[in-house]
Amino acid sequence: VDPDSYYERVGPASEPQPEPTELEYSGFLHLDGALLDMSSWPRPYMRSEASAAIKVEGSRSFIDETLARKSDVHTMRDGPARHLLLDSFQRRLIHDALALARAMKRKLILPPLQCWSDRYWNALVRGRFPGVRADAQPLPFHCPFDHLFDNEKWAHSDAPIREHSFLDSHRVLDRDRNDSVRLVVRGAPAEARDHLGREPAVAARTLELSPGDDYAKAASALQQKGWGGAYVVKVGARSLELLCESLGSAKANAAFNKVVQRVLGIGEQIRYCDDADNRRWPGDARHPINCTWGFHRPPPLPEGSGGLLGVGASAPAACRTDAKEILAARFAEPERSWKGRGGESWSTQDRPGYLYHQYMNK
Repeated sequence: VDPDSYYERVGPASEPQPEPTELEYSGFLHLDGALLDMSSWPRPYMRSEASAAIKVEGSRSFIDETLARKSDVHTMRDGPARHLLLDSFQRRLIHDALALARAMKRKLILPPLQCWSDRYWNALVRGRFPGVRADAQPLPFHCPFDHLFDNEKWAHSDAPIREHSFLDSHRVLDRDRNDSVRLVVRGAPAEARDHLGREPAVAARTLELSPGDDYAKAASALQQKGWGGAYVVKVGARSLELLCESLGSAKANAAFNKVVQRVLGIGEQIRYCDDADNRRWPGDARHPINCTWGFHRPPPLPEGSGGLLGVGASAPAACRTDAKEILAARFAEPERSWKGRGGESWSTQDRPGYLYHQYMNK
């Protein structure tokens, strides 16, 4: 049972040995509403099917075909590639909400999460357990946190979070639940209900920002209004994605990147295999199981030359202020450089073996 402090403005999630960061944060930031609104996405929206994978393994022909294949995101078949690709947009919003929460020194209330594939140690069937009918498990589905993230790493990180149903708890007092501010960005579309059918809650006050304002400016604007003591600040995805992905300085960005590296970086390596990619497995020893691995961490915040552990962003540029330009940059396909031989190809060096090697050679 969570202690009372779990629900308080200032209070740790656990006792008697609280995480130090929890004591530095006051209040909550709630990312609510629909995370993905594919109805507003470009049509067609062509992407490399492997653009969100960290590794492709199996037969050489499967690897080469997977790396070469492009598809329309709207019509891509169910399976690992679609799951990883669509989750990459969801994951980036979680990342950005963590950054905004850090700027405001607030604990993040996560949104409900979606998965476009189940998670299984063996081969799935179009993203589902073998034997499960498509009408019995529609995709996407509301999935638990540990389908996508490593609970243990988050529990002991400097990224304090709460579950998506946090504000529904009877232990949150009505006066606190209603002590709220809604952050909106000018020109952002109206926020839609989330995939559980919940409408974004109306807040007592509204904080309006401009496209391209960064997270530090958002935190400052909240204080200038005299609303820094509000129990909860709410923000929807359509406003969040129009803010500049920066905490206002290379130093602050670098510190955040190190925190996020723990929870969204090297720990998130999950294998997905699907029967559509394994017509001759098992039974033919010449054909290993073909699988796609996730997850890529979202782009690090800009922190100057070199970046996080050699894989960070380059020197920060001025924040875009045109909403169309901001979204175009956000929807641009990331560049991937694939390396490997034999039965696997990697698109990242952001993985345990590489980081351990780098550490041992310092």
